[in-house]
Parts: sequence; C-alpha cells; structure tokens
Amino acid sequence: MVNEKQMRYSNEEMSLIKNTFADNDVLLKTLRKFLLQLPYEQKDLELLKTSPVLRLLKKTFLPELEGDAPLLQVIDMWSVVQIINKPPVEAIVTIKAWKILESYLRQQIGNLENSTEIDTLKLSDLTKISETDEEIVSKDFINLTARISILGYIESQLNQLKTLAGQKSETVEETKKRLLANSSK
Repeated sequence: MVNEKQMRYSNEEMSLIKNTFADNDVLLKTLRKFLLQLPYEQKDLELLKTSPVLRLLKKTFLPELEGDAPLLQVIDMWSVVQIINKPPVEAIVTIKAWKILESYLRQQIGNLENSTEIDTLKLSDLTKISETDEEIVSKDFINLTARISILGYIESQLNQLKTLAGQKSETVEETKKRLLANSSK
C-alpha cells in the first residue's frame, strides 16, 4: 500500500482548489483585489461566492483549530503570529496588528457572503498618519504593522492556493504504473 501524505485539505477540497484556481491567475488576482479593497470586475467575483468555494476561502484565510487535522498541520489565525522571543512591548504591537488583520479578513470574507459590502475597516485608513508623535508611536505604528501584515498574509495564502492548484496528482494505480515503467527502463 502506498503511504499517502495527509494534507490539511481533503481530496474534495484539493479538487475544488484545482478546478477553481488552476491556470486562473485572473480569478486569484480578482480575489486579491477584493480582499485589498481595490477596484475589480463584479462578474469575475461570482465564482468565489458559491458555498463550496466560500468554505474553502474561510479555511484558507481564516483557519480554525481542527482536532482531526493531520498531525503537524493544526493551524489557526493565531498560531502563525510571530511573538515568541520578542520583548513584550514589541509583542503587544504584533498582537494588536494581528487582531486588526483578523477583523479585516473576517469583514472581507463576510462581504463575499453578503450581497451588500460593509467596509468598517478600510485598508487605506491604516496608512493615515497622525500629527502627534505619541499617536504615530502607538496607533499609527500598529495600523501600519497591520497593513503590512494584511498584505503579506493575503499574498501568502494566494500563493498557497496557486501552488496547490498547480500540483499534479496521480492515483495509486497511476503511481504503480509510472514506477513500473521507470523500473523497466
């Protein structure tokens, strides 16, 4: 029996990723535009609003702890926050920025589900700089850190979807056939 590597995504989810995003940079860029509150074509977004794709996007962008996930693949929004070995003052900035990131992504993914968009958190507001040094050192630094984190996180998750969509998969029978063919050479 071939030992298949377990993944965080089920076979059905992997199939959905491939069928939705393989060779579809336009859709990935439309998703990026939507998540970053940039102009996009509404028609290009419709495929992302189907129930299976929405569940997949929530799992990708807003992961939650799953007890049945494969070993070493348990992840949630907070498990990737880099605060270990940081002084508490730096960790506080990171934690507050990550909270903004989580709220922002919940808002944007929620907007995909709803017919009317709610933009309580605006990405553009995170670059507004105050006049006073005190506000720049506290609020503005946190907001700018959140903006940088949002951009990096979204790009990382889009890259993950693109990579997974491009993976070639073969059945056990195809693997056996390929290995047999390779061994007879």
